Amino acid sequence: MSVLDLSPGALFAGDFEIVRKLGAGGMGAVYVVEQRSTGRRRALKLMLPGTVERAELRAKFELEARVGARIKSEHVVEVVSAGVDDKSGAPWLAMELLDGDDLSAVVARSGPMSPGDALDVMEQVCHALAAAHDVGVVHRDLKPENVFMATSRRTTSATTVKVLDFGIAKVVEEARATNTGALGTPFWMSPEQTERNAKIGPTADVWAIGLLAYFLLVGKPFWLSAEGERQSVHAFLRELLFDDIPPASTRAAEQGGPTLPAGFDAWFASCLARSTDSRLADARAAFEALAPVLRGQGVDAPAVVSAPRDVVRVATPAAVEEPDHVVGAAKTVALDADAEDDLVGPASGLPRRSGATAALVGVALVALVGGGGVIALRRPSPAAPPSALPSSGAPKKPVACPKGMRDVAAARYKMGDDDGAQREVDVPDLCVDTTEVSVDEYGACVEGGACGAPKAEASWANITHEDRQRFSPYCNWGKPERFEHPMNCVTLDEARAFCAWARKRLPSEAEWEHAARGDDRRAYPWGAEPPSPSRVNACDVACAVKRAAGTTLASPITFDDTFPSTSPVGALPEGANAFGLFDLAGNVAEWTDSPFCPVTTPKCESSTQVVRGGSWMSDVVFALRVTARDKIAPHTRSPDVGFRCVR
Repeated sequence: MSVLDLSPGALFAGDFEIVRKLGAGGMGAVYVVEQRSTGRRRALKLMLPGTVERAELRAKFELEARVGARIKSEHVVEVVSAGVDDKSGAPWLAMELLDGDDLSAVVARSGPMSPGDALDVMEQVCHALAAAHDVGVVHRDLKPENVFMATSRRTTSATTVKVLDFGIAKVVEEARATNTGALGTPFWMSPEQTERNAKIGPTADVWAIGLLAYFLLVGKPFWLSAEGERQSVHAFLRELLFDDIPPASTRAAEQGGPTLPAGFDAWFASCLARSTDSRLADARAAFEALAPVLRGQGVDAPAVVSAPRDVVRVATPAAVEEPDHVVGAAKTVALDADAEDDLVGPASGLPRRSGATAALVGVALVALVGGGGVIALRRPSPAAPPSALPSSGAPKKPVACPKGMRDVAAARYKMGDDDGAQREVDVPDLCVDTTEVSVDEYGACVEGGACGAPKAEASWANITHEDRQRFSPYCNWGKPERFEHPMNCVTLDEARAFCAWARKRLPSEAEWEHAARGDDRRAYPWGAEPPSPSRVNACDVACAVKRAAGTTLASPITFDDTFPSTSPVGALPEGANAFGLFDLAGNVAEWTDSPFCPVTTPKCESSTQVVRGGSWMSDVVFALRVTARDKIAPHTRSPDVGFRCVR
């Protein structure tokens, strides 16, 4: 029988008789049991078999499960025994049996708390965490479900807060290290918990403390992507890592919540700083700064006092250590046939090459020249092999498209999902870029003075270059090894500027969908077959984080491709569509020049813009369909959004 479905009276691990099930989730189940050796009732938490398969991890689990005994706080739940069951392979914890509910259930039943009630809860939570931090223990998975409001045994208070699951997060993380090393329930985890091999310190708990306090006061999770049917790991990662984090009071108003106490915005910002060095140092510092705010003594932004600690930085090539200087001196030259004499022949001292040889050099060569500049030799856009270009239907009048573009004939069709909202649209004859605009192509525009070199978000202005690298390792600009990857982390205006410089423009949403679907109105760019790693680059960070956290979604992508983030443009020819266009699903989503309106509405007042095509971060199958839509603010720089142009 599954450990998720044990019957009353069953005996587990030779000592625990099942009384009833308390609940179950993605990691396992919790039962009320009677411990035969002591005659006392306990809470028995069973984790799914296979969580800790290796012998050394089993031993570590049993050790870490008792880590609570080292923490000098009555607000840490007592673990009386722990082990890994020989028969089922399930790790288990036997804990003191508490009467009450977790914070998630309490808030769902009673709504937001008053500042005074929230202060009482946060004081006890932070007491437990501060005591843990004092002995070098980081919880790593603080969330409402791990904070229990237990009926108090004291006459002075009705409830006692108990923090659950100390020590377990670290063991499960090591067990899953072959994925990403990321651990934590996604909507409560800190940015550094998405990184492979990142050093996790007390500031990870401070991040969760900020989110927990907001949840108590507003009654909803802070992240919009965590709300009901809007839940999406992909959208959450964009909020977590790249979008501006709004003030807490702004988000509370957006969610219809109460007015937050004076000073809460500043305190919240000091907990949710993406740079760990800019966060409050630990749980004790976080509570000392929060207490006067919840008592109605509005204060200015708390001073950040960070204890010295090691911070793991994302390794980057030496060539981008000073990106502003390197970008300013970069020289990008196309290897198109009509420009080849710029680089070869007598004037250059290099022998003239065939077009094929030039293309190969364009793939491989990055040469350092006088003054420290970089010459990135651009490869011409790839042509799809004949086998990757199925017929798009009836013959069409050929259009003389420039090199690197494909003809997409005019059409009248119904835009939108075949089973949902639609609108009949007309699109003109178009030439469409064969691939998404690459980094080296964008670099030519920067060198020509028509495009600005992308910089960090304006809100990151006071964050060091090292921290920008740490939290935007997936932006391709300034990384020589990615000059053939799509240009991402660009705003809508920057995409427009490039297309105008190239004497092109961004496609409308209707034009993009027609170019992706083809005349036969296919479900995916390549046809009706489901997504596969040979057709689409998707399900990278989002899926890895989702798997590590035990999160499941409807219609999940289950395959792993070979790319940790973006791939070179045109790298998956099996994903080419009827017109010979690459990467219309996955890799990066693509800006369109259409505001995000209902499909049935041609025009509306919208502050967001349509992006199409899914991306390398897409975690569900329907995000890769040609009719799937997403929206982001025009000023957003997102690592999963790029563009292509039309003429």
